Amino acid sequence: MKTLLTIRAKTLYRIGVEIGWVRSAFVMAFLTYVLFQVFALKNNYIILAINILAVFSVHTTRSDKAFLKLASVPSSLLFFVEYLILSIPFCVYFAVNQDFVALAGLVLALSLVSIIRFNFKVQQLRSLSFGFVPPFLFEWRAGLRQTWLFILLMYIGTAVFYQSVTMIIFCNLLIIINFTTFYLYGEDKLLVQIYQLSPFRFLAFKAKYHVLFATFLLFPLTLPLFVFHPELWFLAALLLIINVFVQIFVVLQKYAVWDSNSNLQPNMTLYLFYFISFVIPFLLPVGVFLFIRAYKKAIKNLNLLENGLN
Repeated sequence: MKTLLTIRAKTLYRIGVEIGWVRSAFVMAFLTYVLFQVFALKNNYIILAINILAVFSVHTTRSDKAFLKLASVPSSLLFFVEYLILSIPFCVYFAVNQDFVALAGLVLALSLVSIIRFNFKVQQLRSLSFGFVPPFLFEWRAGLRQTWLFILLMYIGTAVFYQSVTMIIFCNLLIIINFTTFYLYGEDKLLVQIYQLSPFRFLAFKAKYHVLFATFLLFPLTLPLFVFHPELWFLAALLLIINVFVQIFVVLQKYAVWDSNSNLQPNMTLYLFYFISFVIPFLLPVGVFLFIRAYKKAIKNLNLLENGLN
């Protein structure tokens, strides 16, 4: 077991090297901030539930159970030790606050979670059909299959931290960025031509439904600002407005560089830069320029397709 724990530590080190120490530091700072937000709830039962839910989620999606079983390793004990190490901040918090009932409950819960053998298969979870999404919004069906769990976590995070304006805004911004990832692949040209619409009407059609669905899913995340922080209603309105402009830009930029069955991953840099232009005021003129540029290029690109030159 000592060897396996050492391997885990080396793996974390390699991951840190691969993604870069600056990004690693950012991730650690963010996780530390979230942890303090959890402790700020000052409700030990909710804090305990969050810890157990996080461990349960990790345990039921990990893919090394079969390997450890074949290797004849005391996996349950290994899992318990790993989860206990991850839960040290919570153990310390309960001990400092002399809530030994919660501390004992945590240890017991970790013991029970460690002996669970079933797994949620990520691929099966991604096979959800999302039939409520119209077939012509294939980007949304594909995007929701890939990121529905992330969206659900943002909903849970907003509900748990409804008293924290910072966390509500952060969850909103993350989900706005998440929606932009739905438009990073260029569909076959037949799926563009089938509508028989002019370039402007086609862009308006795509943008309308993308904005509608994005706003529909974003609104519940802005609702806590309206309900629990009514004096900050303008922030909720601003988030909804930012969402509208970002999602329209995403559609325009997609078709500005669209090509049949193409990979549009490089667009993500522009999506993020356009998004940042709302956060940093002096960059707003750059955002306006990018919006107009994307619109003109999209019209030109679709005109080429309409004339059979693409």
